[in-house]
Amino acid sequence: MYNLLSQQLFAFHGTDNKELNSLGVYRIASSQVNGGLYATDWLDRDDPASGDNELFSSHQSVGNIGASCSTSDVAGVIARVKGNKLDSSLTGQNLVNNSSGFACWNSSNGGSSSYTTCEDYEVRYFFTKASCLP
Repeated sequence: MYNLLSQQLFAFHGTDNKELNSLGVYRIASSQVNGGLYATDWLDRDDPASGDNELFSSHQSVGNIGASCSTSDVAGVIARVKGNKLDSSLTGQNLVNNSSGFACWNSSNGGSSSYTTCEDYEVRYFFTKASCLP
């Protein structure tokens, strides 16, 4: 159950071609809205052959996140399916989403290294410091 009084909407997402197929919203703690956050572009480091790994350390190692940044600077991470932009929370998959980043492991979703079950996700990191952006 969400405490809606302590959160604000900060973004909408949806898909449409000829008709609106899905619509969703992202919420963030109200305490972080006034302080200002710094967001990356949508990032997609890999494909889900053995799971989809969009972890902080992986994105930092390829230069998507500033070298001086640490996981304590992460204010939030949002993820969506790369192809149809469906919010990750609507996929029904078992996911990791915390300050260490975002990941989907095939083994946690009925798959294996040879049987891909995870979607291909893209993520957006929100930071408390501008220096976290590349």
